[in-house]
Amino acid sequence: MLAKDYMVPPEDVVSAEQLVSEVYPQSYARRFAKVEIDAVREVDDGRWEADYRFMHDTMGLILKRERVKIVRTHVLLQAIIDRLETCRRMAGLLRRVSPPRRRAR
Repeated sequence: MLAKDYMVPPEDVVSAEQLVSEVYPQSYARRFAKVEIDAVREVDDGRWEADYRFMHDTMGLILKRERVKIVRTHVLLQAIIDRLETCRRMAGLLRRVSPPRRRAR
């Protein structure tokens, strides 16, 4: 599991949807023999999630679920990545560690 908060220059800020559907897959394509996007969806207001399948030359199939939210110039990221059998055991983990949704007042 990975949790990360990193900053980008203001001119490089893009939407969370664009990060998970375009930017990150392009980056992953340089590291893996094959990259597939299984799903991209909005989890809640401004937070997006993507499920990826990577084929690694020696490790085989690797799955990744990644959630991203943009706050000004910060990229807030949560991810789990592992082999298929491990991901099945950890499927609910992101739901448990995600912050609760805020209700409109």
